[in-house]
Amino acid sequence: MEASMTVTSSNLARNIRKCLEPVHAAKTDPEVDGLLFKLYNPILWRNVNAANGHVRIFASGVLADTFPLHDPSADAQAKIATIQKGVDALSSLLVDKDVRVRVAASENSAKVLSAMWDHLPVKDVRQLLNIIVTQQACDSSSPLVRTAAINGLTQILENPSSHGILKTMLPMLQNMIHDDSAAVKLAMVKLLVKVKTTRGIKFFHVVKVPHLHARLANEQVDSAVAKEMVGLLQNS
Repeated sequence: MEASMTVTSSNLARNIRKCLEPVHAAKTDPEVDGLLFKLYNPILWRNVNAANGHVRIFASGVLADTFPLHDPSADAQAKIATIQKGVDALSSLLVDKDVRVRVAASENSAKVLSAMWDHLPVKDVRQLLNIIVTQQACDSSSPLVRTAAINGLTQILENPSSHGILKTMLPMLQNMIHDDSAAVKLAMVKLLVKVKTTRGIKFFHVVKVPHLHARLANEQVDSAVAKEMVGLLQNS
């Protein structure tokens, strides 16, 4: 289990985590949940804060796979505290100095929010979302981080419980449709395509129609962004 976070090869780390997937998936069994807590608790938090960036990346993945890492026999207050510990760890990784760690943290935070939204306190949900929307999606230092943040929000929309909060937050991303990076623009359009199929949120409330028309007019006809936008605007 520790090797899944400390090996030097990304491929090997992924393969080890793949082997551990059946165990992680059995977390709903209290005995397995307790075993995971017993085995990971001494090593996970150390690796989340490791000096080596690769270790922090792998640890963020394990954190998401085992979230929430807690003792199922503990009382309610202890369980709340361990959830907060996990959210705080993800929050720290989301603002990590290493771009690669921030990208991984975005992907893994989205995984946690999409799967665990209904089981997280509202303040914890907002803690992670505020970082993703107001910091990561606007990270001027890296288009990779901006792309990961927007892709993560698209994933979170898979959970219907997220729609109420995201309805008020997504319009903050309107200007990302004009990002200098084609990857960011494409991620933004795909987010709007997802919003289009989401009840209760209108994609043209996230990005106003004049912005969409201006973006389409400035895109090469055969670009991936233009093709996605045509699909978005058809029958709208």
